[in-house]
Order: sequence, then structure tokens, then C-alpha cells
Amino acid sequence: MALKVKVLEQSFGQVQPHGTKFAASFYEKLFDDFPQARSLFANTDMEMQEKKLFRSLSLVILNVRYPGFWKLC
Repeated sequence: MALKVKVLEQSFGQVQPHGTKFAASFYEKLFDDFPQARSLFANTDMEMQEKKLFRSLSLVILNVRYPGFWKLC
């Protein structure tokens, strides 16, 4: 199955203005669905973790068209 880059970029464009809320809801759902995962984040600053998650997603989306980028990582 081919990656639909344009759809991915457009979808992320809609989520991006709500990055903080999106990341917080991701972890909320994760912990609701898998309560055992909460212990993995016991000593984690969740606000910082949410920022890191969204920055990571942003990096992926910004570079999804550049496969050579991933060889540098």
C-alpha cells in the first residue's frame, strides 16, 4: 500500500493548530486503553512528554517526502 503523503500532510495540517490538546488526548487514550502503560511514565513530566511527541510527529510529517533525511537520523 502506497503512502498517501498529501493526505497525511493535509490531515496533520488540521491537527497542528491543536498540538498540545492532541498530544494530551493521545496519552489520555493510551492510559485509558492500556492502564499498565502509565507506570512507564511514572517519573515523566507529561507536559514535556506531550511536547516531545508532537515535535516528533511534526518532524516526521515535514520530512515524509524526503526519504534521504531518515538516513541521517
